[in-house]
Amino acid sequence: MRTSLVRGDVKKLSNDLDLEATWGNQGRGAGQFSGPTGIAVNRAGNLYVADAGNNRIQKLSASGQALAQWGGAGKGPGQFQTPLGLTVDGSGNLYVADHENRRIQKLSPDGQLLTSWATHGAEPSRAPAPSGVTIDAAGNLYVTEIDDHRVEKYSSDGSYQLGWGPASSGAQSAPVTDLAFDAGNNLYIADRSSNHILKVSTDGKLLAIIGGPDALSSPAGAAIDADDSVYVADTGNKRVRKLSQQGAVLDHWPEALNVGERAVIPAGIAISRSGDVYISDSSDHRLLHFSRAGDLLASWGTLGSGVAQFSSAGGVAVDASGNIFVADSGNHRVQKLSAEGQPLAQYGGKGTGPGQFSTPTGVAIDQRAAIFVADHDNNRVVRLSSVGQPNGTWEGAGDLPGQFTGPSAVAVDRDGNLYVLDDGGRVQRLAQDKQ
Repeated sequence: MRTSLVRGDVKKLSNDLDLEATWGNQGRGAGQFSGPTGIAVNRAGNLYVADAGNNRIQKLSASGQALAQWGGAGKGPGQFQTPLGLTVDGSGNLYVADHENRRIQKLSPDGQLLTSWATHGAEPSRAPAPSGVTIDAAGNLYVTEIDDHRVEKYSSDGSYQLGWGPASSGAQSAPVTDLAFDAGNNLYIADRSSNHILKVSTDGKLLAIIGGPDALSSPAGAAIDADDSVYVADTGNKRVRKLSQQGAVLDHWPEALNVGERAVIPAGIAISRSGDVYISDSSDHRLLHFSRAGDLLASWGTLGSGVAQFSSAGGVAVDASGNIFVADSGNHRVQKLSAEGQPLAQYGGKGTGPGQFSTPTGVAIDQRAAIFVADHDNNRVVRLSSVGQPNGTWEGAGDLPGQFTGPSAVAVDRDGNLYVLDDGGRVQRLAQDKQ
């Protein structure tokens, strides 16, 4: 099936895309349409059409006969303002993306309103305008929000579960902030807008959703240990959480992580092969070294631009030898420290030239000891050799494949593929043949 916005009709096509029938024309009567947009088919073969310009839903038989219409312009229960998308569940209930009313309405098979809910959005003060809706085999709903560039997941009764996409339409922090791989080559994404850690296969299949608002608040980073436990920089709660793959809390790190007299606001997190945990504290411009049980072993750095000083320490990575790499964002450089915190090298400096950075936020090390830096404000990713010589760049500002809008985190899988997260909430996989 397809709809025609301009001509106001519905067309039925065969599997070979041959035109079989056309129903309707522009108008307000039964079986007429004004800007039909969404279409859905129930198990009996009846059609439901979102007749957007007439602010109603029309039900047609499989042969195109007008059976019923529901709605009308308005904000009241069962009324619509530009309904755009719709879907039908296994029981025949209808879900409508009531666009300008910024809500989803659920109707019974005979058009009776069962429930409705405002879409969640990333800004509590403003519900987004839903444009499309679909349903999975378990009855969960997925709603697209065209203006906010988001997809949100709800239960069949409207309970918000998860959201993907930009955190807001304004200049706020990115919804997803960090990437990490486990030993099985699965990718973990810190989604601070929904307070989850997403586990994804390298071909993009969602494998697990870990955490949630009851466990995490604005998680900024994630790292996976040899036992596949998930360590989370639980930034909003000012702590580190160690979770199982099922989301259960394992070792109880302090509920409020304090070092000295100040609370730690973790930004980046990394785990060495020995299981030690390294955390960048962006508020106090320092790097913290913990045991796997959460005991503080060392604290390095102060605010400044000197050797082993930091300004807004960001992403952290550890190489096979236990050396630590920190994205020293405010100083536009990457610093390399030994496992004991001794400064070994620093790379970069503010600029746009080869090996220079502008607010680097993420860093990763591959199996060959190459260093990858998310050069945020230059809209590029820079590859350095193990001794800091630039030998590869992926660059270009924009939304096209291979372009970036503020790359914020990087990770490398065991096959050498590069994964880049940017502020638009997009993760791209790139081959390493770029020189």
